[in-house]
Amino acid sequence: LASALSAMVQASVMSSADAQRLTALVQTSNTAADTDAESDVGAPDAAVYESQSGNVVQTLHDMMEKAESQLDSARKTETKNLENFEMLKQSLSDEIKFAN
Repeated sequence: LASALSAMVQASVMSSADAQRLTALVQTSNTAADTDAESDVGAPDAAVYESQSGNVVQTLHDMMEKAESQLDSARKTETKNLENFEMLKQSLSDEIKFAN
């Protein structure tokens, strides 16, 4: 899991702040798992993890919004470039047609 997070950060999929939050969550869950394995005291109190999971959920939501925004921008750029290509193609075709 840590190597997957590292690969995502290196690929610039998420900011370093987002990566730090997710790394902290993984470390916390690993520590909690270790503690639970060592002492069978029962399930942890849900309130302890509530704020941490909220940050992770918010981080993932923010990442999704950022990805959707980048996708929308890429689609608009692609559409604009395609229109420019079609206009250039038509212009060159007309130029060839009237030159002969």
